[in-house]
Amino acid sequence: MNWVLLESIFYLITFSFGLFTIGLLMFSIRSNKFVNTYLILSLVLGLSRAFLSGTHTLGIQTVLEDIPPQFKGIVLMTFVFFYLYFKTLASDDRRFDPRNLLHLIVPIFFLVYYLAIFNMGLYGERSVLVVNFCLVSVFVAVYVYLTFRIVAHQIWKNPQKVHQQHHLTIRNWAIFLFVLFLIGSVRILVVIVISFSKGEMLSQIPVGILSVFLQLILYIKLLVSPEILLGIPSLYKRITPSSNSKAETTKVEKKNFPHWKLDVDEVTGPLDERLKEKINDSIEELIDDVETLINEKHFFRNHHITIKEFSNELEVPYTHIIYLFKYHCKLTFTEYKTMKRIEDAKHLIDLGFLKHNTLESLATEVGYASYNPFFTSFKKIVGMSPNDFASK
Repeated sequence: MNWVLLESIFYLITFSFGLFTIGLLMFSIRSNKFVNTYLILSLVLGLSRAFLSGTHTLGIQTVLEDIPPQFKGIVLMTFVFFYLYFKTLASDDRRFDPRNLLHLIVPIFFLVYYLAIFNMGLYGERSVLVVNFCLVSVFVAVYVYLTFRIVAHQIWKNPQKVHQQHHLTIRNWAIFLFVLFLIGSVRILVVIVISFSKGEMLSQIPVGILSVFLQLILYIKLLVSPEILLGIPSLYKRITPSSNSKAETTKVEKKNFPHWKLDVDEVTGPLDERLKEKINDSIEELIDDVETLINEKHFFRNHHITIKEFSNELEVPYTHIIYLFKYHCKLTFTEYKTMKRIEDAKHLIDLGFLKHNTLESLATEVGYASYNPFFTSFKKIVGMSPNDFASK
């Protein structure tokens, strides 16, 4: 039996699964935008190696068997992308942070480093092997540690999130994905040691069947778990048929949204009249989206949120949000934001947040830049100080 042939076929089967999975990720990217982007980037790197190795062995293409040695430094970006994936998963923040690009400095350094020693003919030099062994080992170990710290402290042991179905799904998914990531990282460290003992550069080691097998497990998990791709709120919204029937519509009041009202007697101005005609039938859905964003995604935990940023996050026109708060909310946007942050703080206190954190940390957690405005708002709304509320 030709095991090399079977291995190549397995690589191509994995590539097919991966290509289809990435297509689904791209299709659902709007529902979980940047989280899926980092996952896509990490998957593409692994997928490209499986494709090159499988097609080359089978003779489909004869140009490349793997990523060229001088460009293997790019493979280390996988660790960065997985770290950023878990980071954005934990923060539940889809906005792009330019500071994340700083994490690419070291992989780019490795890319330049490999290009340099390749062009200078230094492959195989003992000193180069030692430096490569030390640098790559430290890089892998550091990003495994950083990833573990985020997963352990912000996802696995986060009491205010795991009680909700959406975040329980995220937690279980994070455990599954980190286990695969850890196995793959251990494999890389073992390969580093073996390559060093043989006097080889890491960039000379071909793609392994274990890494491709781990990819296949990941693809299958994603394909059989659409709630991971879309998130439970988005998935529910997609699979629930729309209807104007009262029997098929859950009223806002029944969902315990006391700050909202469905019916509006009259509006002022021609612009508001046009908006009413345009969005009146979807007001309940819009209110539900707002509450989901705040209660499940904790969007107001971000500091200095404006109504414009709020509309961008909801992917709803700014004028629609202005109209919504003007006519359908019993509070102004600022009052609503304050109310929701205080409700969030009360919930965290009930969950035991202050057992291991300070009141200042609580203020920061729910979206305040400092403790004083948080204290003032809390006492005004609740009728007592945060400390008194926690002690009762």
